Parts: sequence; C-alpha cells; structure tokens
Amino acid sequence: MILITHTTNLYNRWGILLAVVLFGWGCTKNDINNTGIFISDPDLTGNNIRNMSVDQNGGSYRLTASASILAEADIPLSFEVDTALVDAYNQKWGTAYKPLPPRFYSLSSTTSVIRKGSSISDSVNILVKPLDNSVSDGDLFMIPVTVNPRAGNISAIAASRVAYVIINRVLINPALDVSRISNLAFDIPDPIKNLTAFTAEFRVKVTNSFYNNMTLFSAYPSEIYSRFGDVVIKPNQLQIKYAGIQPASLTEFTSNRWYHIAYVLDGAAGTFKIYVDGRLDATTPTPGNVSFNLESMFFGGSGRHPMHVQELRFWTKARTQAEIAGSFCAVNPAAPGLYGYWKFNDGQGNTVADATTKGHTGRFTGTNAWVQGIRCPE
Repeated sequence: MILITHTTNLYNRWGILLAVVLFGWGCTKNDINNTGIFISDPDLTGNNIRNMSVDQNGGSYRLTASASILAEADIPLSFEVDTALVDAYNQKWGTAYKPLPPRFYSLSSTTSVIRKGSSISDSVNILVKPLDNSVSDGDLFMIPVTVNPRAGNISAIAASRVAYVIINRVLINPALDVSRISNLAFDIPDPIKNLTAFTAEFRVKVTNSFYNNMTLFSAYPSEIYSRFGDVVIKPNQLQIKYAGIQPASLTEFTSNRWYHIAYVLDGAAGTFKIYVDGRLDATTPTPGNVSFNLESMFFGGSGRHPMHVQELRFWTKARTQAEIAGSFCAVNPAAPGLYGYWKFNDGQGNTVADATTKGHTGRFTGTNAWVQGIRCPE
C-alpha cells in the first residue's frame, strides 16, 4: 500500500487558498490486503478539506508517496494533472469547480520514485503563480493530480489515485467591529415566503470574553436567531433558535480567533446542521413541515458585542458541506440561491453593501466601526 503525504509552504500576505481533498474514502483494510498505490492524507477522509495560504508572489505544494512497508525494490511513479476529472468531482460532491488554467501552474516533475529500502518517495511540487485579474472573487478552481506506477506488478487503486488541489482566491479586506455599532439592519425589498430550506454563514471573531446572548445573525417574523451563550449552554457555545427549538454547537469557541460558522436547514431531509470551519459540528431533526416567512434581517442586535464579522451570506437553499468548506473567504455573488451577501469590505461609512446587487443594503449607527487588513484565512 502506498499513500501520498504532503507538506506546504506558507506565506503571510494575500494570495490563494489551497486545499487537498480525497476523492474516495481513503485507506481501508482491503487496500492494505490488496497492495496498491493511492493518494491520501492521514488527516483526511471522504470530502474533507485542508487549506493552505500562498503569497501573492506564488507558492508551492509538496506531495510525496509513502508506503506502509519498506520497498523491496525501486518503485517508479508518475504524477500527472488530469483536468477531465473536475466534472466527476463536481457531480459527486455537488460543487462547481473549474480546472485552473494551465498558465498558472506547473509540476516540478512528472516522475518520482520510492527507493529500495525506503517508504517515502522523492517529492513532487505543484508550483502555482499568483492569480491575475482574470480571476474573480469567488471563482473556484481545481488541479486534479493523479499518481500511477510506471513499472512492476504494483497497480494504482482506482478510487483513491487522485488528489484534488482546490484553489480559491484569498483577499485581505476590512471587517466590521460590532462593538462600535448598534442596530445593523438589512433592507429587505423582496420578502421571503414559505421558505423550507436555508443556509446562514459568516466569519466571526470574538475579541474579548464571551457572555450570554451575544447576538449574531437573526431574521423575522419566522424567527431565526443565532447567538453565543444562553442559560442552557456555555457563553462560548453557539445556539440557533427557530421554530420553537434551540439547537446548539458542540464546539466551545475561543476568543481572538476567526471562525467560519454555517448552519443549514434542509426541510426535505428533515435535518438542521451546524458547521464550524467546514466541519460538521452537530445535526438535529427539524420539526415537521417547518417553513419561514422573512421580512427583516439583522446582525449583532443593539448590544455592541465585542466581535468582528466578515462574509455574511444568506441562501434560500441547503448548501452542502463541500460547498461550505470550499468557500470561507468568498463566493460568486451571482451563485444560484444566494439571497444576500454582505462581505463587510466597505471599510468606511455606515452602510454595508449587498454584493448580490439585489438591494439588501445594511445600515447601522456608530462611528469608527471598521478594522482594516483582515486576512482570510488568518
């Protein structure tokens, strides 16, 4: 059995976001019994994502193949990019990635070897150039890399021979300091009726101690109300009130750290799910025949809570885990089902633009409410 491991080069300014996801379910007992070559990562299973940051001057992603036993003879390998696999990935995970144009990347080599007496191959680097203005915020690109033996009786395991390197544009933008504002309300020129599925998501950092009833996103009159802290949970847990119930996160959040939070109601599936940084945190059943009429939306309430916020979005559909995990820092403002999108990159004034151009402008009271130079990811 041979698996691919990796290390990454990190840079500290805006650039691109890279993630490797496994297409398949990773190493199993049968894989071990049936010796073969496959791409995996010891920390990833299924459609989990791992992110890295790359500087505006470019960056590299280092891959190696590892064997579960010492090689008895040299095992020559080939690494290749196969952009035809992007469509298959999208169909499997419900995503909308595009192949990264070849002008932006190259492989340091298309061959490698696990040498006799060793269990790890020579490395192959994916070299990525800075993305230019032809790439818009929210565009999602992918580089599928395959590994195969070039000689010998060993073969590749078909379901696990591909690494999907996912590339997202990462920006440095302002954020809103909620401690300096009150009454952030969004214009709703197009009220929502009989909604049976939704996704709310945002980036948030609490900058001081947590306490009960730290209001986050909310919508009415069919209440959707999220907050940190309540009498039935700890101050640093997330709670969402809707339809008379109050599911909460298992995660206990930490101050002075950015999190991506998403919660998803899927009426057809009868589930309500909470995601923290793209990982499923909690799942609860929904009440039967639940639906929402929404005529107003808010963030932060009137409490001037100590937190910063970016990338608030409300969708009239249930987003998948793969969609959520692949878009922490930006989405396409024209994406289907995106009702309101507030990037909080305005940087000045008392309004927050709706990137969808549907007119859901946010308005608040307060001064000196913006913080600059917020990097996504940190």
